[in-house]
Amino acid sequence: MEFPQLLVDMMCFAGFLVHSALLALEVPILHAVFGPPVRGWSLIQHCTIRLLRAANADLKIHQLRMLTRLNGWWRVLGEPTERDDLLNGYWVGDTPWSARARIARGEIDLVLLYIHGGGFCVGNPFMAFPAVRDWQQRLGQQGIRLAVLAVEYALAPEAHYLDPVHTVTQTARELQRLPGLDASRFVVAGDSAGAHLAVEVTRQLGADEQPQGLLLLSPWVRLYPEPEAICRNMARDFLLPSALRNWADAYLDSVSGGRNAGTKHYSTLGDTPPSAVHAVALTPTLSNTPLLSPTTPTAPAQPTTTLSSARLPRCFIVVGQRELLVEDAVAYACLLEEAGTEVALMVEPSAVHNFSIEPMVAGRASYRRAVANITGYLRAVMTDDRKWLGVKA
Repeated sequence: MEFPQLLVDMMCFAGFLVHSALLALEVPILHAVFGPPVRGWSLIQHCTIRLLRAANADLKIHQLRMLTRLNGWWRVLGEPTERDDLLNGYWVGDTPWSARARIARGEIDLVLLYIHGGGFCVGNPFMAFPAVRDWQQRLGQQGIRLAVLAVEYALAPEAHYLDPVHTVTQTARELQRLPGLDASRFVVAGDSAGAHLAVEVTRQLGADEQPQGLLLLSPWVRLYPEPEAICRNMARDFLLPSALRNWADAYLDSVSGGRNAGTKHYSTLGDTPPSAVHAVALTPTLSNTPLLSPTTPTAPAQPTTTLSSARLPRCFIVVGQRELLVEDAVAYACLLEEAGTEVALMVEPSAVHNFSIEPMVAGRASYRRAVANITGYLRAVMTDDRKWLGVKA
């Protein structure tokens, strides 16, 4: 790293630390005098959400990566973190050799491929480890043995558009080829941008490669949401419209001639996306057109910025009522149901983005309800229970 860049990073982090210190003094006073901004929020939730907002506002992509790497390292202290190079990922709570051996011996009841979020630009496979361990523990108490592979993929802007899709698709195919793996007990899951990738990967898999279930946690459905779809929760969620724009620009930079990253920001989320990106008509709020154009060596894919609502494997969507992306997630669930997909939807009151995997921003009650419903869904997939509509914690 060059010295001028190091100096700039140090100044940015110093500004963030000052901002965080001010928030640490301001938030308890506001909380005590005026109460929480959302009914039911605890002081810890309020502080955590405000600090995350500050990080998204103050820090650049490479600086956010430093923080998420540190966070991920902290979350897996004392756990096996040996990388499975063939599958481009890490087995949660297990080593590659042990996980493969247990699958081959028939000691695993359900295999889940987990795709982390982070706006396509930050994040790592370790971020969701604590939540996934809770799923494993709860299912284990019910006699269900869950193995989870958290896949690692290249991040934007260094990675080209569709590189993450190709990586995760290949991992899904290799995973299903493991000796002893029952394809009828294979599920794909993702949070935020990882949920977006989960749908894209499902579209890329053949008819005989489809997972039995699709778990979408706080899915980022439209890379450029309409202002009216996000205005209600702009002041409550830790996600910021400017962050969404910057991450979407970086992800799509390789199909716009490198014109987006760091050079153009849109004044509102309703502004037109980069010209090389073919925006689609939204009916009524989301696209019904295919997600990707055919890809050939001479004709690179021309992406849309909205997930297709064509039929998917049975799907469970988890979203918070107070998160920036809730309107799109609910509308997407409706469109999937109209297309014939079996869909279950959980909208948690007073919860923000990624509450289902982040107890600090969710509150213990909301997080426990999410864990109960997620594990209930996974059990229903394994037992082929078509009547499951959600459970109470």
